[in-house]
Amino acid sequence: MKKITLFLLLIAMYCVQAMAQQKTVTGFITNANGGVIANANILNKSNGISGISNADGKFTINGSIGNVLEITFVGFKRQIVNVDAATLQVKLELDLKLADEVVVTAFGVKKQKRSLGYATQEIGSRDLTKERSTNFVNALQGKVAGVNIAQSGGTPGAGASILIRGLRSLEPGSNNQPLIIIDGLPMSNATISGNVLPSAGSNSPSSSEQFSFTNRGFDINPDDIESVSILKGAGATALYGLDGANGVIVITTKRGTPGKLTLSFNSSLTMDGVTKYPDVQKKYREGFNGRLRYNADGSPLRFQTFGPPVTTEPFYNNFKDFFDIGVRNMNTLSLSTGTEKYTFYASAGALNHKGTVPGTKLDRYNFRINNSIKASDRLSFTSSLNMIVSNSVKPSSGDKGVMSALSFHTPTFDVNDYLNADGSMKVYSPGIIDNPKYVALNSTLRERNFRSIGNIGVSYVFNKWLKADYKIGIDYYAEDRVRVVPGPRFANDPTTLDIAAGQGGFISNEKILYTDLNSTFLLTGSHTFNKDWEGSLTLGHALQNNRQDYTLARGEKFALPFFYDISNTANLFSAAQLDRRRLVGVFADAKIAYKNALFLNITGRNDIVSTLPKKNNSFFYPSLNVSYVFTELHNLQSKILSYGKLRLSTSQVGKDAPIYSVGQYYTQTPGFPFGSTAGFVVQRTLNDPELKPERTYGNEVGLELKLLNNRIGIDATYYVQNSIDQIIRVPVSATSGYDNYITNAGEIVNKGLELTATAIIISKKNLKWDVHANWSKNTGTVKSIKEGINEIVFYGGERIVNKMVAGGSTGDLYGRVYKRAPDGQLLIRADGYPEIDQTYVKVGNAFPDWISNFGTSVTFKSFTLSSQFEYKKGGSVYDVSLRNRIRNGIDKITENRYQQVTFNGVNAAGVKNAVPVQLDDAYYRNENFFNGASEVLLQDASWFRIRNIGLSYEMGKSPLRKIKFIKSVSVSAMVNNILLWTPFSGYDPESTSFGSGSNAFGFMGFNIPNTSNVTFGLNVNF
Repeated sequence: MKKITLFLLLIAMYCVQAMAQQKTVTGFITNANGGVIANANILNKSNGISGISNADGKFTINGSIGNVLEITFVGFKRQIVNVDAATLQVKLELDLKLADEVVVTAFGVKKQKRSLGYATQEIGSRDLTKERSTNFVNALQGKVAGVNIAQSGGTPGAGASILIRGLRSLEPGSNNQPLIIIDGLPMSNATISGNVLPSAGSNSPSSSEQFSFTNRGFDINPDDIESVSILKGAGATALYGLDGANGVIVITTKRGTPGKLTLSFNSSLTMDGVTKYPDVQKKYREGFNGRLRYNADGSPLRFQTFGPPVTTEPFYNNFKDFFDIGVRNMNTLSLSTGTEKYTFYASAGALNHKGTVPGTKLDRYNFRINNSIKASDRLSFTSSLNMIVSNSVKPSSGDKGVMSALSFHTPTFDVNDYLNADGSMKVYSPGIIDNPKYVALNSTLRERNFRSIGNIGVSYVFNKWLKADYKIGIDYYAEDRVRVVPGPRFANDPTTLDIAAGQGGFISNEKILYTDLNSTFLLTGSHTFNKDWEGSLTLGHALQNNRQDYTLARGEKFALPFFYDISNTANLFSAAQLDRRRLVGVFADAKIAYKNALFLNITGRNDIVSTLPKKNNSFFYPSLNVSYVFTELHNLQSKILSYGKLRLSTSQVGKDAPIYSVGQYYTQTPGFPFGSTAGFVVQRTLNDPELKPERTYGNEVGLELKLLNNRIGIDATYYVQNSIDQIIRVPVSATSGYDNYITNAGEIVNKGLELTATAIIISKKNLKWDVHANWSKNTGTVKSIKEGINEIVFYGGERIVNKMVAGGSTGDLYGRVYKRAPDGQLLIRADGYPEIDQTYVKVGNAFPDWISNFGTSVTFKSFTLSSQFEYKKGGSVYDVSLRNRIRNGIDKITENRYQQVTFNGVNAAGVKNAVPVQLDDAYYRNENFFNGASEVLLQDASWFRIRNIGLSYEMGKSPLRKIKFIKSVSVSAMVNNILLWTPFSGYDPESTSFGSGSNAFGFMGFNIPNTSNVTFGLNVNF
């Protein structure tokens, strides 16, 4: 003990002596016009100590005369300063080409963009928040080349999926979403659909179709985000190992800045509306075969819309009139302050969202605190805590949900006239068609979520060349869900909802507990060998421990009407699942730079994961990246070519297996426990004892150019990604006692091209005009699956199937087409009708051929006008509600009826058809003649849309000079998704019927439609 005390005393004496010997250098940083630059980075390259300038542009840093300072700030050229006085005056030169732009990369490490050998894009706070999206994922739409975002609908809190450079897995249930990093540590973006279906009475393929479940990235308040970096290829994400296989989204949140206290208030009011609807036939009223329908007792049977012509009867556009005007109000109050030693940022945000579907809403409340403490020139601390509370009411979608009922509802009855005097459902066809509004208000899901994301970090600078960083954090959330579907009020109640008729109503209670503990340690050494050569080496360790608890209690058949509690049900069902996963990684990142123009970066990571067999659970992933700024290395700058850089990257990443893919497990037998007897059986999935991780080999080449005195910027990237050893479920013979076998098989290759361009058209004191554009194309090819397996079905719809076939493409859609003669003419039956072939063939692909976006911004004095346009070429979609609209005679396509036509085609003998037929309900409802044909059901989802147009005004100091405590005020107005041109006949085809995170694409129509909106914003800084 005495030795330890003496040792600590000696260390303390050394630190005091070292501090006593320290000297300081002060300085003042401005731009070329004398304007102060706050938050510039100052690095004393002689001792490795760093600092930042305060709000007045001043800085103080440990150092002495003769030291060398490196000063950087985004948008300005890097400046090397020799300390020749105790006080320095530094002027930074504007760099329009942003060659020294600093971007956030793996583990939150900031690097010069010029040094990166792979493609990355960064979106700043202003671009993220100008549209006032409630989900930061949606705010990325159209802004990043190679990123495909699919919204699950217009429900408040609806989830959104992100695909970066295509699907990479053959397994339908595999995760293809990117890893999300917030302030250096992972956060969950999972979408958990659970089980909200009854034991009988639904044709839904899964719970993911029933509600637009929220992706947990929604929990982050966009107003708290400083920037988002998109790391696309394996070269950019290799340091993240397994978790970075699908790309990485790195979020940096706002932090306090040195200087005076700043208080900001950001508020917006948004009005949402459904502005695109299916076309409706307006000539015929409800009925069948041209007549009104009646039951045997003479009562009306108002089913279908194949009745007599409309005369004086009212006609309703229920596809439009059903929806309300949605209202969103977002408010964020933030506080920022700090000194050179301490910074503090705090915010409180509130989102209150009333949906377009009656009765739907969401309330989200965010609280964030970010701190940093510089205890000494060598030791510093950071901390962050984000707490989120949200509550929502979601409408049911999918089978027997709101949109399914709406697709059946005849336009000669008002959908909003939905209640009888006794409060029961008022329907035009009792016991057959549900009223959509009653469904919306009575078949709901209520969600309550509490989430906490926090971390603490410590950094220590040992000397001028060695630095250590450690960060530990936890991501925790608890979610409660309650779904209630009322049962009949009495036996054979004709107003009972269809989904509840079979089991007498039901209630499901779900609880989800999620905990993810992460820590990272980085030890970084750097050295300047001489004026031309620099190098660095980072060694690191990462640990992730994940746990998810899921419990379900479902009760069916309510004993007492109007008392919707699980204690009031006759039949009880329960389920529980515990998922645990641990990942340990060690990694190295070595860099060397020559003349700050040629960069070589080599990384390697070894992961050990708990989801694979011991013999294969440890594996290594390398990457090599080269950045070659040829214009500076060879002095090639000219009036035309200002900057040129070539990027090269080759790398490897992978994926582990789903949880419980190792060993043999037992599952509860249906019907047990029976009394006091429990019953379990061996699961019917057999796991490969030799299972190994999936691997993706990525190769990428890129070119960056700045032209015409840096006014035009071009970035082009071509990539190839081979994903091999796919982990899939292989069907096996039932006689083996198993249904499928989890093993490695198959290969997917993604190839793509990404182009981005920027241009400064005008840059004057009072007038600035810039434009930006991007274009991207990705092709995913299924090179192989496994011998004996011809296809893997992602979604087996009755008429359109999404499946992968060896030699085909990811996203391929299969369906049935009309029979045709050898010369391509329509083949007509003897009775005069065309016939659909029962063989499924490829009929389209869910993914677009390419996507392009164009944006522009014009600033005149204090006014800014901005806009974004998007064109998507190709991509097929099956509107699953279209078939219902056809079967019930509602869709515009059925308007041509009760007349004789002769189909253009030939009979089996090759003779031109001359047999007339009548187009009536028997024709339109027959899936072998009409409504089962892919030519009818599958539609081109190409579009051109005006993504947004906005106008903002920033009030300068002059109009506010009498209000001393207000620094600035800005107001804005923006319209989003306001105009859409597309051949698609239904609602906006941008959304998907399946929830976020699903790998089934190309289906929509049963989800709540996307909206257009108008937003008014106010920002005040005090």
